[in-house]
Amino acid sequence: TCARVRRYAAAGCDGVVVHFRDDVGRAMATARRTADVTRLVVIPTAAPTASFSEFEQAGFRVYVAANIALRAAALAMQRALGSVLTQQSQAHAIECGVTLAELDTLVRAAELVEDWTR
Repeated sequence: TCARVRRYAAAGCDGVVVHFRDDVGRAMATARRTADVTRLVVIPTAAPTASFSEFEQAGFRVYVAANIALRAAALAMQRALGSVLTQQSQAHAIECGVTLAELDTLVRAAELVEDWTR
């Protein structure tokens, strides 16, 4: 894996994801040995108890937490839609969610519209 990181860095990559499935220790060791050659990226789904600082100390500079956001969103959608079915209306589900203004802020809708109209 160290050789792969070095090859990608030599080819000009701005960052390299160091993958792992079970053994986060191997990924940490790879990071310690290659952090000086390029920006290292970790997607820590398989290591939920490892902290930002542990990854940073090993040499990772980018921490991707997209999976947890998607998993949380899926659970929230399941609950909201279950409420709609149970209550036979959307009223309760709307009360438990964010407002449309909050959603616009989250997805940066104003910036998207501004970019689109340029």
